Amino acid sequence: MSEVYIGVSRSDGSVVHVAFQTVMRAAQKPTTGGWEGPDALGRYSRTASDVNIAVDISRFNEQWTQLGDPTLVGWRRLSDAEHEMFNQNRWHRNALEDVGGKIQHNMPKARQLHREMLQHYNGDKLLGLDRDWVNASIAKDNAKLKATEGKRKALADTVVDPRIEAAKTIEELLLVTPAEV
Repeated sequence: MSEVYIGVSRSDGSVVHVAFQTVMRAAQKPTTGGWEGPDALGRYSRTASDVNIAVDISRFNEQWTQLGDPTLVGWRRLSDAEHEMFNQNRWHRNALEDVGGKIQHNMPKARQLHREMLQHYNGDKLLGLDRDWVNASIAKDNAKLKATEGKRKALADTVVDPRIEAAKTIEELLLVTPAEV
């Protein structure tokens, strides 16, 4: 295995998914992180020890601090199943939190992310409908104006669909997603 997956809990409650590299190629031996080598193929390697992981995580935390991002609270190795949670439903992964040693979705955050995803998806369609509405208005085509306004309202209503607020799981949120998304 050339990487170990780490969950980094941050001060805002979020969990960042980090791939800790254990094998790499480089022009010269890295000076931090416990790297050994190179081997006959020019690869450097290191163990996934707590010390080596902590060195990398502390470097990330320094960058987050400089950027004003949430800071490190703690970290732990992720199981394969937990790692896969970050690869599924990517729109909702920023709602993942480490609660009591278990990675799970914060559903209020997931609902908000879902609404943002729908707004993003609807944006291009709304622009096209706006253009259709203006053209119908110029042509004084009341039937087309009414039809276009109905389509615009239907798109806007997807963001306030009551099923979003009622969703208790990510799977339920995904049921409120148009097939085209």
